[in-house]
Amino acid sequence: MTTTNFDLDGFLSAFGTKDVDAVLDFLTDDVVVIDAGSGEELEGREQVRQLLREMKEAVRTVVIEPELVLHGHAALAVLARVHLVRGRDMAIPEGSSVPVGGRTVDLTGAFFATLDEQGHITRLTRVADRRMALRELGLSRGQKAGASVELLEFIRPDVHGPGPTATYP
Repeated sequence: MTTTNFDLDGFLSAFGTKDVDAVLDFLTDDVVVIDAGSGEELEGREQVRQLLREMKEAVRTVVIEPELVLHGHAALAVLARVHLVRGRDMAIPEGSSVPVGGRTVDLTGAFFATLDEQGHITRLTRVADRRMALRELGLSRGQKAGASVELLEFIRPDVHGPGPTATYP
């Protein structure tokens, strides 16, 4: 059994520079991206492209401290501490917004990827500690209920591979 090659540093560098096309080059055309917390499922590169474009506005900077990276045959798992700076206020369902633009949030995040034989991601599941993020934003109980619905917009691709702490502008 051989291990599928995957350029984790290149993939995460593409996220850090917010290079949408470079990120998409790591995905299969029929990729499935799942957010485990919300249940949101994106199918195909075009839906992922839209998510990445939204991320460019939602997150100003990301600093990631990898804690664990596992890479085996056709699979990859990454657990990391993530430090995000919000790029804009967070809209909540009532039509108002929570003033969190410029605020920093520290949380734990992980992703699990399945790879094809060429090393492209066919399926990616993301997990993040949303309660920690909401708590750090200082939201009230009522705001948390509304904001948790919109938190997926705030927590965008939030992982980094092995190595020293990385800062992405």
